[in-house]
Amino acid sequence: MKNIELEILHINEIENNYDLIIKNISKERKNKSKRYIKKNDELLSIGAGYFLLKYFKEKQIKISKNGKPYIEGGPCFNISHSNEYVIFAKSFDSEIGVDIEYISKENEDAIRYVLNESEKNNIKEEELFQMWTSKESLLKCDSKNILDIKNIPGLPLNGIKIYNGNKYYTNTFKYENYSISVTLKDSNPFNIKINKIIITD
Repeated sequence: MKNIELEILHINEIENNYDLIIKNISKERKNKSKRYIKKNDELLSIGAGYFLLKYFKEKQIKISKNGKPYIEGGPCFNISHSNEYVIFAKSFDSEIGVDIEYISKENEDAIRYVLNESEKNNIKEEELFQMWTSKESLLKCDSKNILDIKNIPGLPLNGIKIYNGNKYYTNTFKYENYSISVTLKDSNPFNIKINKIIITD
């Protein structure tokens, strides 16, 4: 069975290594991070820049018409962040999408809004955030616009989904007080391993 490694970076690591990261990431990433009003969001954007620098030196990265970063010839990769974590996923043989969401009562109404009728009738209350990340990871895997999310299948939370005639496989799980989903444009199941990143010089 295929293994997908997720690298997860805590905001404290970003803040403690701010000077080291900021001097090395691209000018575009620096400018993007400065546009955030909240310090927390700025740090998470810089953390995303850390992963792009670590693997791709950023200069090779292009942006699709729907805003998904990619590299011609691969590997496929995706980045997500929420609250205190940035998460990075890559795949060498299929498109990949990843989403992380902090589980918080204040976001529940917004999540319900993007569910279709079938999902509303078949989701348990405690699975609400898992549904959100399940839908968004497929959306990001397929490079769709966020406005399409209501039409993206959220169920099953774990297993094969069919969307626009294509098969996808999603794994959804909890990590601390977060929901994380990974979707591959592939019908085969896969294992997930999480690596917590410690930044060194």
